[in-house]
Amino acid sequence: MRKGPGISALSRHTTYSNHYNNLSNSISSKNLKDLTESFENFKFLLIEFSIKHKKDIRSDPGFRFQFQKLCSILGIDPLLSSSSSSSSSSKNEGVVGGGGGIWNILGINEFEYELTVQLVDICVSTRNVNGGLISLDDLIKRIERLRNPQIRNKSTSQQQQQQQQQTTITIEDIKRCIKILEPLKSGYKLNKIGLNYYLTSIPKELNTDQSILLNLASISNGKLTKKLISQHIKPNWSNQRINLNLIDCLMTQGLAWIDEQSITTNQYIENDYTDLNKDIQGDIWIIAATNFED
Repeated sequence: MRKGPGISALSRHTTYSNHYNNLSNSISSKNLKDLTESFENFKFLLIEFSIKHKKDIRSDPGFRFQFQKLCSILGIDPLLSSSSSSSSSSKNEGVVGGGGGIWNILGINEFEYELTVQLVDICVSTRNVNGGLISLDDLIKRIERLRNPQIRNKSTSQQQQQQQQQTTITIEDIKRCIKILEPLKSGYKLNKIGLNYYLTSIPKELNTDQSILLNLASISNGKLTKKLISQHIKPNWSNQRINLNLIDCLMTQGLAWIDEQSITTNQYIENDYTDLNKDIQGDIWIIAATNFED
C-alpha cells in the first residue's frame, strides 16, 4: 500500500513555494525599477530633443502632431499644470515640471491658449451670421488671416496661395482648443457631417434632420431648395417635414438665410413661418456650408 505524503513533505512544498514567490517578487521589482529608470531617461532625452527642434515643432503642424502624440503616450499632457505621471526622480524635478514644463519650454501652452482665444473670437463674432455653426475649413482660414496680418491685405487668390504655403493650424490643434474649453461648458463641439467637419459654438446638439440638411448643403455649396431636398433625400420627406426643418434652421437656430431676391415678382408670396403646410419661398443658404470665395 502506497504511503501518503507526510507533514515533512508538505512543509518542504510550502518552503519551496515561498522561495519561488520571493524570487518572483524580487525579479518583478528589479524589472519594474529598470523599466522606470529607462522611462525617465527617455523622457529626459525627449526634453533635450524638444529644445533642439523647438522651431520645427511650433511651425510644422505634422511634426507637432506626432510630437504631441508621443508625449500623450508618455503621459505628458500640455493641458494640465502637473502630470499624473510626474517623475519621482530628483534629477527630473523642476525640469519636466510634472509634465507641464516641457510645454512651457516649447511655448506650446502659449500657442494653444492664444489659438483658443482666437477660435472663440471668430466663433462669437460670426455667430449672428451663421447661428453658431462654422465649417472647420472656414474657421482655420479665418484664424490664419488673424494670425498673419500680411495675408489680409492681399487679394483672394493671393490669400489662398499664401495660406496654402503658411498653414500651420490643423484639426488636431482645434481639438486641443476644444479640450481647453470643455470645463467652461460653453457648447464648443466638433461635428463630422459627411466628409466635412463643423464646429458648433452653442450648447445645443445638431439633430438628425439638421445633419442631413447640412450634409446636402455642403454638396450644393450651401444652397438648399425644396426641390433639391425632395430629389436627394431618400426616403422622401413630407412637405411639412421639409418646412419644419427649414423653419427650424432659419428662425430657431439661425443657421440659414433666405434669399427672397431669388423669387420672381410674379411668384412672390410673403413667407409665413407659422404655416408648416405653406411652401417657403426663395432659396435657403446654410452659411456654414457656403464657400463665398468661389
